[in-house]
Formats: sequence, structure tokens, C-alpha cells
Amino acid sequence: MDAGSGRFVVKGEKIKPVTFTSLEEAKSFADKLREAGVADVTVEEVGEVYPVVEGVKVIRGETIYKTPTWWMAALLTERFNRREVAVYRWKKKRGQDKWSRKQKLSIANRKHWEKVKQIVDVLLDELEKLGVRVEKKE
Repeated sequence: MDAGSGRFVVKGEKIKPVTFTSLEEAKSFADKLREAGVADVTVEEVGEVYPVVEGVKVIRGETIYKTPTWWMAALLTERFNRREVAVYRWKKKRGQDKWSRKQKLSIANRKHWEKVKQIVDVLLDELEKLGVRVEKKE
């Protein structure tokens, strides 16, 4: 764990995860929990914290792009013991510090993804024929 890099989560079987911005704070909190008798406590470094609703566990995520007002990411999530891949778009309003979800595309399975991809590829080809510059696949 690099003390200067990201966010740190203190996890335990009997507690909800708690996020800290410094490793020192996270370790101190974990030590206090252990002193209070909570034995199964870990400190983990996490990357990006995605603004999903409570109850959605992000297993893995990749940011596609992020600006001061828009954020798009592909996430592997779990909710109610059901896992899925979804592409999210969030917007942050001017003067606010909170991201709100604007779009979500759930990918049910590989067959569903291939159909979506095939249709989008055709539409991108049409867009290019209309004179809009579209980067080609490599």
C-alpha cells in the first residue's frame, strides 16, 4: 500500500466498510476497532469510488472518461446476489459535489453485448458516411 496514493477502506465482518483518504487514518481506525474487540479488520487500498446507490457492490470498474461534469464507467457489480456488467453515466451539477446517475446500460450476457456492439458498429459506419469523423478499429 502506498501511503500517498488513493483511498483506503477499513473492512470487517461485523462492521460496514469505512473509507479514508489517508492510510494513517485508516490504520488508526482499524487499531481502535481491534482494541474494542473487533478482530477481523482489514485495511485495503481502493481505486476510484464509483457513485452507485447503496446496496450495489462494485467488484471491478474502469472509468471510460471523466470530466468535471460528466463521468462514464463500465462496472462489474453485485446486488441481491446477482452480478452484472453495466455502463454508467453520471452528471455533476454546477456548484454541487454530488454525482447523479443519468444513464445505465446493463449487459445481460455475451449474446446481448454482441447484438448491442453489432448495431452500434453499423450506426457508426453510417455516421462516418455522413461525413462525421469516426476513429476506425485497429
